Amino acid sequence: GVQTLARSYSALAQTGTLVIYGFHTNLPTSSMLNPLAWARMLVGILRMPRFDPMDLVLSSKSVAGFNLSFFADETRMVGRYFEQILAWVEDGSLALSNVTTFPMDELPRAHDAIQSGQSIGKLVCLTRHAGD
Repeated sequence: GVQTLARSYSALAQTGTLVIYGFHTNLPTSSMLNPLAWARMLVGILRMPRFDPMDLVLSSKSVAGFNLSFFADETRMVGRYFEQILAWVEDGSLALSNVTTFPMDELPRAHDAIQSGQSIGKLVCLTRHAGD
């Protein structure tokens, strides 16, 4: 989110790329369409770091951003990307981050893990398929 952008950019090594997508933490939800929500969004926008083009060149860093919703109808293109990513995972050239799984009956534990600030990687809540 907005709070981590500057830290993420500072952590980049030379030739590193910061990839930005989402920003759900800065977008009002339909239940938040009120003046206070819009004011919070404006404050978030004003707090976003500005990236200096000269610094990008001198440090050989880059910043890229995209909006996943624009890919909703691009199933063929996205399918090719996923096939490539899967191939990288299978051949070991792309390592997955830590994934901690929780069965649905342990959702309070998953919630505690998120709120602790100590979790690393992704937390996944497992659901059962019908007939399992």
